[in-house]
Order: sequence, then C-alpha cells, then structure tokens
Amino acid sequence: ISALFFDKLLTVADDWGLQPRLAERWEVAPDAKSVTFYLRKGLKWSDGTPLTAKDIQFTFKSTMDSRTAALPGPTSIIKGYDDFRAGKIDMPPGLVVVDDTTFRIDFDTPNAGFVPSISFLGFQILPEHILGSVDPKELQKNPFFQNPTVASGPFKFVRYQTDQNAEVEHNPHSWVPASQGDRIFDRTVTSDAATSQLEKGEIQHTQISATDAARLAKSPGVKVANKPGAGIILMAAATDQSKLKDKRVRQAMLYAIDRENIVKQVLNGYGKVVNCHIIGPDWAVNPDLNTYAYDPTKAQSLLKAANWDPNTTVKIQWIQGGRDLDNALQIVQAQLQAAGIKAELNPLERGPILENIQKRTFDLSAYGGGVYTVDPDSTSYVLMCQFGQPKGANNSDYCNPEVDKLFLAGRAATNQADRAKAYKDAAKLINDDVSHVWLFVQDSIWAYSDKLQGLKPHGDTNSAYWNAEEWSV
Repeated sequence: ISALFFDKLLTVADDWGLQPRLAERWEVAPDAKSVTFYLRKGLKWSDGTPLTAKDIQFTFKSTMDSRTAALPGPTSIIKGYDDFRAGKIDMPPGLVVVDDTTFRIDFDTPNAGFVPSISFLGFQILPEHILGSVDPKELQKNPFFQNPTVASGPFKFVRYQTDQNAEVEHNPHSWVPASQGDRIFDRTVTSDAATSQLEKGEIQHTQISATDAARLAKSPGVKVANKPGAGIILMAAATDQSKLKDKRVRQAMLYAIDRENIVKQVLNGYGKVVNCHIIGPDWAVNPDLNTYAYDPTKAQSLLKAANWDPNTTVKIQWIQGGRDLDNALQIVQAQLQAAGIKAELNPLERGPILENIQKRTFDLSAYGGGVYTVDPDSTSYVLMCQFGQPKGANNSDYCNPEVDKLFLAGRAATNQADRAKAYKDAAKLINDDVSHVWLFVQDSIWAYSDKLQGLKPHGDTNSAYWNAEEWSV
C-alpha cells in the first residue's frame, strides 16, 4: 500500500515494460558502469517541499547502510558499497547528485540489468528533509513510518487502523496531473471474507484464490482477470547441508512431484511449471532445459545412486494459511514419500522460518516471490555465491562459480544477443544443479466490481496499485 504515497523513480507496468515515475527518463552508460536519472521538473512532497536528487541520494544511501538495510542486493555494485557498509566512509562515492533534477549512480562493475532491478518491490523514495537527520540506527523505529506525514505519490497517507484498514487521499502536490479517485480504503481481511464482501458490493477489488475464480466469474457485477505471475512458488533446498547436498537427491525430488497435475488440480490451470529461476523476458529464456517430467521410477533410481537412506526425514517448513500452497504441499509430501523420501510438513511462523534459514537448520523451505520476468539479472541475487545466507537472499546457499561468471558476463554485455547467451548458459547449469525445487509460477488472479474503472490487473501481486491514480468508481 505504501506505493500509493511513496513513489519510485520508475515502475513495471502490467505488460512488464519499464514506465517512468519520478524520473522522466534515464540513460545507461555505453559501458554499463553508470546510469543517470533525470527527474521531472517541479517535483514536490505533499507539504510543498521540493523533491530533488538529494532525496534520491538519501534513499539509496539508506538501502546500502548496514544499520538500515539487512541484506545486500542490487545496490551492492555501487562504488564504495563495501567501505560504506564497513563504516570507513560517510557517503558512497557512487551516489552522485549532479544537480537538483539529475542523479547518477556509478558502479564498480558493469550491470546492464540494474535499472529493472530497482523498478519493483521497494526503492520508494524517502524524504531527506524529514529523515535525513535521524540516526541511522533509529531510522526503522522512527514514528514517520507509522504515520508518514509527507508523500510523493498520487495519494497521501491519512490513517492506519491495525488489522482493519488503511486510508489514503488524493495528493494535490503529486506530479500526476489528477487522480481519478479522491480516496482509497485498503481493508485487511481473510481471503474468504474478501470474496464475500466483493459479492455484496462492500469492496471493489481483491486478489483471489484459483479455487474461487470460476464461481466469482459468474457472480453478478463481478469481473475476474488473471495475469501470468512474476515470481516462483518453490522450495529452497539447504544445498550446503548433508541431506540435500547431492544434486541427484534434489533432481529426484523434481521427478517425484507431479507438478503439472498440481497446476491442474490445485490451481485449476492458473499457472505453469518452470524448471529454473530465469523465466523472463522471452529473449533470456532457455527453451531446452530438462523438464523433469513426473517419473517416480527415475526419482527412485537417482535416490539409489545417491545412496539415500529412506529413514532420513526431510522437513518442509512454510507459513500455513495460503490455500493454494497448503494444498500443493499436501500433494508434494505424499509424492515424495511414495518415491522413498520421508517428507514431513512443518508449519511455522515467519520469525522461526527466517531463523532456520539464517542458521541453516532447515531442509526445505516453501514460499513464493520475486519478480523474475522483467530482467534475468533479478535472479542473480538469489543464486550467486556472494548472496548465500546469512549474507543475502540466496536461501538455498546455492553456489556454482561458473554460474556466477555467467551472471557477471550477462551484466557486462551491452547487447541483447550476448546477454541472452550468458543467461541461457547459466540456466542450463542451474537447471541441472536444481538450486531450488521449483514447483510452479502461479497466475495473479484479481476479482473486482464492474463499477471499478481504469483498473489494469498486474501479474506482480505487490504491484496491485501500480496505476491506482487512474481508478474511478
């Protein structure tokens, strides 16, 4: 919901194309070692204070600071990143304020995929004039984040009632010429309650489960739309631990699970099976990967070759409550057991799950996420050796130096053909290594009132409000 009142330099549209927001344009240097953003003229915060390149610098500095940002990501290639994180310097030299409306980022190494990597899920610009003087150690606890007093997006924050709703209203200082809607209320309810309220006309828009799609599509006054998902539902495998260290065991898991049938039965066809993290755009996708089609006999053969002990218990941890994933994991458990893997479902809260991942005290961790359809480099942060837990978001702690070299080659290449070759070669290795036990890409399914105009459903569920300024009722 913060996307409604904290804007970004750019965003990803519903067609997965990059769309300008606060930045009206950007230029990547020919050697891909810097990018320059040109802000719209006359940008203001909702209190009338000019929004300038200093706000952009402050935001990126905060994402790089070890006191305010836990895990490294796209910003880790910015000049001065390591020295700044270590406290050796006060400002990364790679964050350059050229003038009030021009901001440049310089990299230590080339990255042609940097701009797409900051276009989704975060990188919303923060107000330097409000937060710039706050001790970085105290930033996350600052009252501003409970009650944002200024906004840069098409709306501004009004109030939030815990576990009830959030309210935003039109921001007259926004660069958006005029929002169609004056006010948006975002309610916090269960999926079942949301579908019921939608049918009664009490709400106008919600994400729904695949099991509800057919019924709601027939409901008077309700429309249903689905878009291909942006991320992957998978099980991160502790590849650095003894149980799952042998890739043949991980390969056996893929052969043991009838993923195509799960998509048909659990998702009612609203999804597709994938066999690698690199799932988009089309030019980067390798069509010749092993599909690991359902083959329990092949799974058993691989387990035998790996000297798998059938008495070994493999625990699958996940956050229970998402109907589709809950149902899918019931099938996964049964099919793994049928192949000779003693699988046990282990539902946990978010905190213990993260602790298990960081301490490497888990076997398989099931979840979904990521936006992997915009640029293939977005997958590098969950696959490269340097981002292995607890240092980054590579939860499997997967590490293949050859894959790392190919990711770096893909970043450094400045033409699409060379980038495509690097990522397709990387996909081949990742697919054979089975860095994760990939299950499926699930469609984002939205149900909404036929009175709601201007809605453009997005495949990334975190981008639900990407064009909310165009909505009207």
